[in-house]
Amino acid sequence: MNHRVVVQCAGQAYRMPAHVFLEELSHCQPLQQLALCCVQALIAQMAQSIVCIGHHSVSERLCNWLLFNSDALLSVQLHVTHEMIANMLGVRRESVTQALGKLQADGCVASGRGRISILDRDGLVTRVCECFTQVSQETHRLFERAGGLSDTFSWSLPERSDISAISGQGLQKYQDAYDFAPVGFVSLDAKCRLLQTNLAGAITLGIQRSQTQAADFLSCLSATDRDIFSAFHQEVLSGKCRRHCEVRLQAGEHRSERILRIEATLGEDGQECQLVLIDVTEERRALAQTLEREHQQQEMLAKQPYMLWFKDPQGHLISANARLIDGVNRTLDEAGLEKLDAQNMPWQFAKAAPMLSASPEA
Repeated sequence: MNHRVVVQCAGQAYRMPAHVFLEELSHCQPLQQLALCCVQALIAQMAQSIVCIGHHSVSERLCNWLLFNSDALLSVQLHVTHEMIANMLGVRRESVTQALGKLQADGCVASGRGRISILDRDGLVTRVCECFTQVSQETHRLFERAGGLSDTFSWSLPERSDISAISGQGLQKYQDAYDFAPVGFVSLDAKCRLLQTNLAGAITLGIQRSQTQAADFLSCLSATDRDIFSAFHQEVLSGKCRRHCEVRLQAGEHRSERILRIEATLGEDGQECQLVLIDVTEERRALAQTLEREHQQQEMLAKQPYMLWFKDPQGHLISANARLIDGVNRTLDEAGLEKLDAQNMPWQFAKAAPMLSASPEA
């Protein structure tokens, strides 16, 4: 697809198969009208945002974004980072931090790590651009017109007790998926102490899962890589863009040294770093072996007593050993021509053949 969907804030939602929704649209006119109202409201929002980007300041657009998302969530608490807001507004993270600092100084918001609380909605309304009012009025008009359609629907939602049971079953499935996932999931606090881990994570680190609470994650790493991970950990907590690193896991009593690729994200509270541990030891070992073989082959070719070259399917010379290159360069020197560039040989082999005399081809 040409687009992607990003969930900015966690919550609950209902879902249905796409073909069921399409089938209902085909024979339920009220649902079709309601869906079209949703689409039209979204188009109005997108069109107004284009004007807003070109004519309004970062502070005004930030107030617009905060008010819009607060209304959508029905909450004054937004669990977002400065980097996420910067990506949504298309500005630098520093600009968002500066604008939020001014709003916080005026008592409109309270900004913490990974969360923003709206303290004075009226204060934001006085500072927002007119785009917020226009989009809000258009959205209200559309759904007010569609409001009379709600009586034609016959909803059959489960009772609250049934919803609780369904939610409990879903949470248990997610918990099982977390516990028995084939990769390690680890949560760290700001001091690199373990908060939580699944079974694969505990096995990877070589620790008992019951003893993970407040254990030092750095002690599991090779001493030479601890500073690397500490810097990576601080970058993630500060909301910067870096999202992965590779470190070596310290050898234990029953395991050899391993290489881990660690991918990380910032927790909702802004104080927790959530890691995914991926063992890439075999992959890196295979790559090292391949590079070593290539190095050995290059050394072997360079020492061959005869001239050796390689051609591509079009007949161009793409590589040669040192003896061939030296021979060609000597020929060019005698003719008063420029020396051959060993790194760039796009010339046809047939043209070079007279200079190379009778040489074996590989």
